[in-house]
Amino acid sequence: MDLDDIAQRLTQMSIDRAMSMVAQSRQRSAVAVVLSQGRRGPELLLTRRAWHMRTHRGEIAFPGGGEEDGDVFPVGTALREACEEVALDPGSVEPIAALDPMVTFTSDKAVVPIVFETDQRPSVVASPDEVDAILQVSFADLLEEGCYRQELWTWSGSTLRDAPEAGYQHPVHFFELYGDTLWGATASMINQLLTVVFAPEAFEELMRGPEHFGR
Repeated sequence: MDLDDIAQRLTQMSIDRAMSMVAQSRQRSAVAVVLSQGRRGPELLLTRRAWHMRTHRGEIAFPGGGEEDGDVFPVGTALREACEEVALDPGSVEPIAALDPMVTFTSDKAVVPIVFETDQRPSVVASPDEVDAILQVSFADLLEEGCYRQELWTWSGSTLRDAPEAGYQHPVHFFELYGDTLWGATASMINQLLTVVFAPEAFEELMRGPEHFGR
């Protein structure tokens, strides 16, 4: 499967569709899901957050962050953050889709993942203020046997307004990569992306059911 095939599978995931799912009253963030063609086929641009960061230090994540004044949300926010974190040239990528917005458990923010496409691996440089390392992870890596697992966690906190009550159970996704464990919100986004691309019938069935990706 090449980038054109992936883009075709993502046509149902429009940015307008994603924005219709975001409550205007919430704080909003956006992340850049950059798809490019690598040596092993399509791949994703990920970062390891700097170890001195106040939150999520050392975790694997997409470039991204909170909406700021003057941003054209969500595409502008995702591009600005990617430029700040990894010096991504906004002119080198094209927005093609958006995954489902996700409300994070710890911050209660709505995060909109914007999918960008570029024919070649982008030229990027890590900002030491925010990024410890840049990772280019291929779909082949993510689909390797034993890479993915899912656990069912019980939420007992109080910041996620959408959780019906204490004791709410939700799936937590994990990918084991090169000695790093990719998990949480980023892993949930990747899980949805892989499902839409490689198992569209399963995604459509999920959309008809009571549980919904990224909620």
